[in-house]
Amino acid sequence: MKALGRIAVTIITVIFFSLAGCTQEPVAPETEQTMNNTPSETEYQTALAKGNQAKAHEIRLAHFAKALAKAQKHDGVGAYLKERIGEKFDGDYEVLWNDVKSKQIQGVGQLRRVVQGKLKGGIPTM
Repeated sequence: MKALGRIAVTIITVIFFSLAGCTQEPVAPETEQTMNNTPSETEYQTALAKGNQAKAHEIRLAHFAKALAKAQKHDGVGAYLKERIGEKFDGDYEVLWNDVKSKQIQGVGQLRRVVQGKLKGGIPTM
């Protein structure tokens, strides 16, 4: 019985120290560096000059996504988009920009204007 007790204590000790050594890494918060990885207006103009429409469109989308994320800090914008995302469209949960861009958000104005206000540089909006 003493041997069984020692084995149990040993197993519990090993499990304890194994779990004590495990720490869950926190998810890194979004930093300014992450936010600044968006291509610049110069890169956009270069893509246009080279006739690379796909790259120019990709850059516009990146800037649009960043501006939309910033716009969601307004309570009304986040709540409205969350409500619309909860609706099924075409058998899937999605929101089409053309369907929501003209929505008047109480206290902040038209959604399109709020997003445009978050854009930087001379890259045109969607």
